[in-house]
Amino acid sequence: LVLKLRMKLDPEVQLFQDAICLVFLENELVDFLDKHEEEKVADILRKTWKKMSSQGHRVAGDLVKTLPSEVRAVVLRAL
Repeated sequence: LVLKLRMKLDPEVQLFQDAICLVFLENELVDFLDKHEEEKVADILRKTWKKMSSQGHRVAGDLVKTLPSEVRAVVLRAL
């Protein structure tokens, strides 16, 4: 799981990847955005989004709605 091999083919690996991405969005994104340039964060968000499943996208969409408005705006611009 940790190596993330065959991510799109192995449901457990994909679930692990989705969980990592969701934890970042929920717990780390606000502080990360304070420490890094907006474009760098947007690039990371785009790359992260590509790694997620459609189910992960749905959960992330709900989660993004709970973020502060300025952080939500960065996420929406990135995606």
